Amino acid sequence: MTTMLRVGETWDLAPAGEGMTLQLVPAGDHASLTIIVSLRKPAASEIKALTKKPLQFGVTQSQVLTWVTLFGDQLSFDAPYASGIEKNSADIRASLSHVESWTDKTRNAATIVVTDPRNKEIKGVRLISLSKTWWSVFSRSVVAGPEVLSRETYDAAYMSDQRRYPTTQHLVRAAEIIESGGV
Repeated sequence: MTTMLRVGETWDLAPAGEGMTLQLVPAGDHASLTIIVSLRKPAASEIKALTKKPLQFGVTQSQVLTWVTLFGDQLSFDAPYASGIEKNSADIRASLSHVESWTDKTRNAATIVVTDPRNKEIKGVRLISLSKTWWSVFSRSVVAGPEVLSRETYDAAYMSDQRRYPTTQHLVRAAEIIESGGV
């Protein structure tokens, strides 16, 4: 079942805090990626930058976590991901395993949702596409992580990575791939 995301509506799945988070949902031979950027009282220029202007997406692999960076027009965000912390880890990993069988011209969509954490209101939505190469790097990194991950191990890996990569720019410099998101 597809959920329609509309600007101005409340989205119960929106995170409570500020920053960027990732949601990955298995969808057969691909995975559905939602990139949630949560900004308190986002300015019109921030919403426009995230929904209309050119953006770049990076993938950085650490020992446990996969980091996705989003940056462009004077903004940058990053978010960690680990399938092992998810209840449906096996399904996510199975969907990601199909990426290598895609044709080289295949692109897979990702959705960017801009929310305000004060009231979980959707402030902007954008559909972008990323290449097979980007998805291959992302899927290999996710699948290389632990199949099962405790919250304690996740938190320890997060803290370790925060020391190693103190800013988004550090993650960008360490990225295995950086790609502009096309439509």
